[in-house]
Amino acid sequence: MSHHFIKIQDLNFEYSDGTKALEHINLYVTHGESIAILGSNGAGKSTLLKHLNGTLLPTNGEVNIGGITATKKTLQKIRSAVGIVFQNTDNQLFMPTVFENVAFGPRNFGLEGEHLKETVEKALTDVGAIHLSNKHPFRLSGGEKRKVCIASVLACNPEILVLDEPTAEVDPKGLKDIVTLLNSFSHTKVISTHNLKFATAVCKRGVVLKRGKVIFDGEMSELMKNVELLKEAEILEEY
Repeated sequence: MSHHFIKIQDLNFEYSDGTKALEHINLYVTHGESIAILGSNGAGKSTLLKHLNGTLLPTNGEVNIGGITATKKTLQKIRSAVGIVFQNTDNQLFMPTVFENVAFGPRNFGLEGEHLKETVEKALTDVGAIHLSNKHPFRLSGGEKRKVCIASVLACNPEILVLDEPTAEVDPKGLKDIVTLLNSFSHTKVISTHNLKFATAVCKRGVVLKRGKVIFDGEMSELMKNVELLKEAEILEEY
């Protein structure tokens, strides 16, 4: 994949119980762009993000990553290009040390020995967490856990970073670190959040979801002026 773009065309997704989670989503994210997916709880943010690495596949419509359509047959290629950090960090921290957690992904891709060690150390250094290498993940703060999860994704060398509610379980100091960290990356980034202040700090573009539908797609600066829309999306309280 030579271009790290995302193209979503008329994406619809319905859960097995009949719940319509996403309706007629059309979205294009260019190489190097950072966008915030905004909305209240239940708006469809996490469901949309799970389509970007094939965790979920469309009921109808298409998700295309760098020229490859997401299907059961292309999942390996899609997941090598898209690294996702889920909302619950504990779901991604299952090894006995930070180092082993970060090594898990690249080891599965065939890295070993000194190359693996260098890859893990670089990822941890990039997120400012190399000093945590030998710690047990459950002894870390919320912000430290988030950094380690990001390092685990970076170690797999993705082209696109997807983060689901990265401010969850993070204190103000940790939040400042996460903002600085994300702004230092040149990756294409898609970040879901209901925190407008955070979204404005890391993204120029915002996409607002309400009940599975896009009700705004544009500059964050314009969104922040639209009080009525923020009320409609039930995210004004974060402003």
